[in-house]
Amino acid sequence: MPMTAFAHDRFQEGEGAGFFVRLGEEALCDYEGLEGLDWEWLALDGAMTKAPLGGGKKRSQSVRPRQRRRQEKPAD
Repeated sequence: MPMTAFAHDRFQEGEGAGFFVRLGEEALCDYEGLEGLDWEWLALDGAMTKAPLGGGKKRSQSVRPRQRRRQEKPAD
């Protein structure tokens, strides 16, 4: 079994068993004990957009024409 498949399988097992949730909770509790958390003020923010200056794709493009790539069989 390739190492990447092995690592992925172990990750999936841990995820299914709730390991990462418990790990996050424990880390938060440890941090709270060391630094203290102000639970009165809490915010969450996120964005799912493309960066405006993110640049182009870094992968090589196929040499086949675009239309031919999408068709499995020629049209009759």
